[in-house]
Amino acid sequence: MSCKCIAKVEKKLKEETGDSEAEIVTGYSFPFNKPRCVKVYIPIIVRYRTKKKDGTFGKIKDHTIRAAYCPFCGKEI
Repeated sequence: MSCKCIAKVEKKLKEETGDSEAEIVTGYSFPFNKPRCVKVYIPIIVRYRTKKKDGTFGKIKDHTIRAAYCPFCGKEI
């Protein structure tokens, strides 16, 4: 990531709550092809039905949209 916002926010969270184990749980993505790479995303879940070849709708599926910018400062991730 090009900014240090997550680390700053987690530090402030620990200070404000007094809990040394406090952390941001959602919003992290660990790509399998890059194990050391941590990307941040705003967890926006969209739900829709996929359309079949015959034009009818299939099962409802949830999908996550990942942001390309830091949710705190707006810099590109």
